[in-house]
Amino acid sequence: SLTTLDLRNNKLGDEGCRALAEVVKHNQSLTTLDLRNNKLGDEGCRALAEALVHNESLSTLSLSFNEIADTGCTNIAEVLKVNKTLTWLSLWHNDITAEGARAIMEALKTNKTLTTLDLRRNPIQAAHGDIAATLRVNHTLTRLVLPKDMRRLLDKEVTGRIEYSLW
Repeated sequence: SLTTLDLRNNKLGDEGCRALAEVVKHNQSLTTLDLRNNKLGDEGCRALAEALVHNESLSTLSLSFNEIADTGCTNIAEVLKVNKTLTWLSLWHNDITAEGARAIMEALKTNKTLTTLDLRRNPIQAAHGDIAATLRVNHTLTRLVLPKDMRRLLDKEVTGRIEYSLW
């Protein structure tokens, strides 16, 4: 059965993502889904998030290089509150601001499965306090990739698990 689905660079858009979400919702063998660079926005992200509430197999999800903004990010954050299998999530290079980052950080206060999160190339600097607060209580997240200009904003006590991008 299919465990990895790499659909990067296919211009799926929100409509294509809605169709894919129906498959993901019922599939219980898929562990890795790569949707990088597919012009996914908040609507496609919402459909995917609804599917992930029911999916019990996906552990790796890349949503990098899309057009996901705070609404879509908040939908993903809601999934992180209930999903027990996702361990690796990349939201690198989207349109997520501090509002979306705060939603993710709030979800990570209770999430016990996500170990890697990539938020680089998103303008989330204003959420530095929320990120630090979450890292103080979440000990499951072992790798967090942030924009390089956030290095000076975070407390030294929480920076051991943070990797800063070069871009």
